[in-house]
Amino acid sequence: MNPYRPDKIDLHPEFVKEVARGNHPPPIRVQLVLSDLCNQDCSFCAYRMEGYSSNELFFQRDELDNIVSRNPKRMLTSEKALEVVRDCKEMGVKAIELTGGGEPTVHPQLDDVIRLVKESGMDVGLVTNGVRLKPSTIALMAQRGVESWIRISIDAGTPETYASIRRVSTAHWDQVWRNIQLAVAMRKSVADSPLVLSVSYILTKENWREVKLAAERARLAGVDSFRIAPIFQNAGAAYFDEFSMQAQDICDEAQTLATPEFSVHSQLMKRIGELTAGRPTESNCLYQRAATYVAADMNVYRCCVNAYNELGKLGSIANQSFKQVWDRVGKESPFGSFDATQCSFCPFSDRQKAIANSLNSVKHGTFV
Repeated sequence: MNPYRPDKIDLHPEFVKEVARGNHPPPIRVQLVLSDLCNQDCSFCAYRMEGYSSNELFFQRDELDNIVSRNPKRMLTSEKALEVVRDCKEMGVKAIELTGGGEPTVHPQLDDVIRLVKESGMDVGLVTNGVRLKPSTIALMAQRGVESWIRISIDAGTPETYASIRRVSTAHWDQVWRNIQLAVAMRKSVADSPLVLSVSYILTKENWREVKLAAERARLAGVDSFRIAPIFQNAGAAYFDEFSMQAQDICDEAQTLATPEFSVHSQLMKRIGELTAGRPTESNCLYQRAATYVAADMNVYRCCVNAYNELGKLGSIANQSFKQVWDRVGKESPFGSFDATQCSFCPFSDRQKAIANSLNSVKHGTFV
């Protein structure tokens, strides 16, 4: 099983048919950012890396446009977050991913949001650094019912590297692994729990040598999968020139740790290929129709790469609902007017191609 396979669009034929007919269906997935505030200070964070696409509107600035804070204390109110979830249910959204921005677990109403998502019949995912992952949150995610997953970012194989690249105490490392072990134990205590537990590794110049170490510990901890995803950064494919082959060898070694109960997924060469390819050649972005991004700054964006960016902005939910923004997008056709060749690269190019292939197959879909 590969949760990152690009052809999952084939599981949503009604969405494909609606787009093919020129209609405006709801997105299949919504990435919901509850908080821009984070309890860590990762050196590789795309939202805090000055000059990157996903932080043009992220930083807190003064009246002279000087950066005041790279870690803004900005959160969706509980009322607005729950409103978005209710809108998603009404619209027919299939899944909500709680992610950053900042760190979702610092939001005081995280459990309320998760509870409503599950009660609404939508699948739910949580991306977290795991330091503040509470037993109550794990228990909610582990409940039987809809599909659910938690992906915990580790990004190091030793406590020293972890503390260095995340600019925190090594105590965070110990706490994260305790919480991972707690999540594994709590999941086991629920019969037929749908919860999938994953560890994520953002590969950088500072940590690539420790990929296998982290994968070994993740397998020993009892999680289901380990994902290796190269850093988003400004230098493009050139960033990886000095170490890509050695890093690939270590990623290959990490993949040999896979068992029927533990999978390892490396996206290193895929990402380097996307960066080498550069700007998309097709102006029509189909992926933005399937997955959209609701941020803690009250804006709806096309995707995570163009989040907190004027190019990606679709509208604000400050004085209207998410459903109203999405309906207006359909009426005013900003999807059709968006030129995807303006993007510096696309990490969803394989999914974009899969959607395009599905749309083409609709034309003669009855001739099986």
